[in-house]
Amino acid sequence: QQISNIKNKASNLVNQPYQNLKNYGQAFIKVVDNDDLKITKEKISNSKNLSFEQILNNSQGAGSQYNEFSNFNSKSTIEYLTKLTNEIVTDEFNLYVKNRTNPEIIGVEMTKKSSFILFKTFQGYVKKFLGNDFSYEQQTQGNIVSSTLFYNGTKFDLELFSPGQKTLFAFAILFFYLEVNSVANIKESILIIDEPEKHLHPEAQITLINALKSIISGNGQLWIATHSVHILSHLEYDEIMMVKENKIILPSRTTPGESFNDLMGLDIHISKLTSFISSISEWAYSNFMTQCFIQPDVIFSNNQNDPQFTLFKQFISKKTTLQLLDFGAGKGRLGSTVSEDKETSTKIKYYAFEPEKSFLSQLKLIPNIEKVYSNKTELPENLFDCIILCNVLHEINPKEWLDTLNNIKKSLNNSGYLIIIEDRFLPKGEKAHEYGYLILNNEETKTLLNTTDSINLKLNNEKYKERILLSAFRKNQINPTRESIVNSIQLLNDNTFLNIKKIRGLKLDINQGRLYANESQLHINSKLALEDLKD
Repeated sequence: QQISNIKNKASNLVNQPYQNLKNYGQAFIKVVDNDDLKITKEKISNSKNLSFEQILNNSQGAGSQYNEFSNFNSKSTIEYLTKLTNEIVTDEFNLYVKNRTNPEIIGVEMTKKSSFILFKTFQGYVKKFLGNDFSYEQQTQGNIVSSTLFYNGTKFDLELFSPGQKTLFAFAILFFYLEVNSVANIKESILIIDEPEKHLHPEAQITLINALKSIISGNGQLWIATHSVHILSHLEYDEIMMVKENKIILPSRTTPGESFNDLMGLDIHISKLTSFISSISEWAYSNFMTQCFIQPDVIFSNNQNDPQFTLFKQFISKKTTLQLLDFGAGKGRLGSTVSEDKETSTKIKYYAFEPEKSFLSQLKLIPNIEKVYSNKTELPENLFDCIILCNVLHEINPKEWLDTLNNIKKSLNNSGYLIIIEDRFLPKGEKAHEYGYLILNNEETKTLLNTTDSINLKLNNEKYKERILLSAFRKNQINPTRESIVNSIQLLNDNTFLNIKKIRGLKLDINQGRLYANESQLHINSKLALEDLKD
């Protein structure tokens, strides 16, 4: 009897704290459902849902600590973010009015504003999940101050996002909510996600997992169920458990291999998989070579983040005014980019030379273009501060190099520069003239111009560091001769042969296949040109 009474009392004493702990503990377990994310990233009507601001500010009551993410609405979230940035720019404007004589106070005071803190938090999550900047710009009309949202330097428009980007953007919204609203510290929570790879490109899958791991950090836990080989390959051995036939196989040195084999069926398909992987580089090689027998496409893209334009901006950064001739302008890719770049457009007077008549009407539409030339004899003498050949020199027949370079030299003023920008690793093959195409590196270009000096710029980005080359030469350094032309092509022939030997020792993939094809084609083209030019 006494024992029974003690047990009942103990049960009553334990039950209430246990129930409280159970309810509160749910706040530390976040289950992210793919269907919820799908709803989050779709634009749906606001009529049946609370606004994002109401959800964020706990308008749902006690239930808001749980996983009620299905109420998230992209349209409502964007309206909230716009309202947030409007508050920021209004606060900035008011602080500026009050502290014109003491501007350093503005920055300090802004960091204390809740709107500024909230937006900075959201910015951080967008950067984590999408790798790009989410920002705003102030708009002023009379006494009215407002803001416009920007993503990666361009005006923000969710409709332009790919399905994968929308998914990652939904994750950014979700974790922003969890940090701002949740009663639990997200870094100390257990986060459970089933098949995070759904709707995501393989590269985005890895970005997502790395972002989640960085958010959870050392005190929380991330549990995922996945069938993605890409995710599996980016996990540590002791992080992988395998579930098979209702059994959990714990982490061990053999578990990753068994998981990989189970996902891919390597025992059955290994020969086909090996054949497929090895054939990728062969396909890239053959495809590139095929493209070298047809006329090249004229690429038109006025992306201000283009690596070639980035190098050009770097070169002219200290110039205040500039008369620029775009030699071989094509459809006006460079001119259009210049006109849309605020910093560059104010300092440049843009001229274009393009012998292809069909492109002239499009060139004349470039805003603020000074003049279009279609014949080298029309080019004025001693006028231009810079003449740029962007992806052009390799398309000009070497039989025309001497005449072309001398014309360029005449058109430069005494302090002018010839700028040559080339993509040393063409993404696709092209047929440019009777010998194909000839892409010279800096050493080979100096040999061509008969000079020992030049200004050379490269990007820090590993992808483009050895690929996109900018070489600039002063007017007095441009002294080509027939002999220097032959010597430059001979040097190209020697160097490409060495490059081919190096590539043959590398592990083949699709990029190596294209690189191998490019070097092979350059070697063949230079040999063909040498046979004619030496004669």
